[in-house]
Amino acid sequence: MEINVKMTAEEFQEFMAYQADKASYSAQLSKLRGVPKCVAASLSFAVEPVKGKAPRFKIVSQEHMSDVWDMLEDFKPQKR
Repeated sequence: MEINVKMTAEEFQEFMAYQADKASYSAQLSKLRGVPKCVAASLSFAVEPVKGKAPRFKIVSQEHMSDVWDMLEDFKPQKR
């Protein structure tokens, strides 16, 4: 079986780093798996839908919205 993959030099370097250190990437992945649940929980307290305008939401709790942004910042991939 033959597989051809196109990727940029940056993507290739990231792939090679992953191959060299799979344990650290596994730890990062396990950390990211819990993000949607905790963000969704805080977001449900932070916003509510606007009646009559289906895709729109209004912020009802600035404190909870701030928590959501903080959580997302914690899980944002770090630039190298």
